Amino acid sequence: MRWKFYTIIFLLAICFSGCGRKEERSLAGGHITLVKDAESLKAIGATIIRGLNKPDSVVLILFDPNLDGNIELSVPFPFQKSSIRFGHGLLFPRYTYGENVGIDRKLTDTLARVSDVIFTQDTIAVYSYWGRSDSPGPFHEGGFLTVHWYKGGKEIDWDRYILEDEFTSTIQYTENSRAIAYSRPFRFLIQSLYYAQAIASGKKEEYEEYLEDLQRRSDHYPGLEILVPLK
Repeated sequence: MRWKFYTIIFLLAICFSGCGRKEERSLAGGHITLVKDAESLKAIGATIIRGLNKPDSVVLILFDPNLDGNIELSVPFPFQKSSIRFGHGLLFPRYTYGENVGIDRKLTDTLARVSDVIFTQDTIAVYSYWGRSDSPGPFHEGGFLTVHWYKGGKEIDWDRYILEDEFTSTIQYTENSRAIAYSRPFRFLIQSLYYAQAIASGKKEEYEEYLEDLQRRSDHYPGLEILVPLK
């Protein structure tokens, strides 16, 4: 355990030595200035903790105030035990999904694997572009993705992601003065979770028509990528 303690001290020393200065990086073919501040230090600390205490499962909850019901994706190992649940309110009943809600097992397994590489294995990032904006973007009125990490049945960490437009690959500006672009796998994950929510709430055809309408307007939709299959 001693080497883990000294590793943490060493990493924190490197981190704090860089505080107060700006660092430039190239992300996703773009140029962006990243500022090391308390928020980025917190993210680094959370990554270190998760690395030392690697989770064995992750639970994702998609909540959108504009939609009827929340979707929860539970991803333990092995993936065959993954499940999608649906309910109303923040403390919704735990309905384990089967064929009765119409969600294909293939979709559940695909979502489980994508979630694992993003949130458990940390081999794919949520953002392909992240940085500061000189001014805040529009007020957020959309959904949130809450992520909970577990090990041995005990929650070891959690985070919440404010969801902007999941269909565009271009840079977006958030209300807290951030410039972001989501990675393609993360956009696929969010689009598919919304698709699962539509299926569970009986609005599958409605959602597919919405996607088809977006596709028809693609000439006026910068960076549009619809990553879920259309009928």
